[in-house]
Amino acid sequence: MTADRPPALLVADDSKDIRTVVRITVSSLGCKVVEADRPDKALKIARSVQLDAVLQDLAFGGEEAAGFRLLKTLKSDPRTSYHQRVCKRQGG
Repeated sequence: MTADRPPALLVADDSKDIRTVVRITVSSLGCKVVEADRPDKALKIARSVQLDAVLQDLAFGGEEAAGFRLLKTLKSDPRTSYHQRVCKRQGG
């Protein structure tokens, strides 16, 4: 986040309902929200858009490994390792 632009958040989740709720809520606070419904799309966006944070699902389509692979890639890639990350998982 800089003084010349609002904070930007990537919401990476296969649930359209969750992306919509987060977008509406966070946008109302003045933040820019970018959405991805698949891990590969999230990675592409994270590498090409100036972001401040990533909120991501750990179990895309019920495949928990996909979310963890995305998290590991985001953390290890110098282009995306500076992002703040928040991860969520449905259920317990």
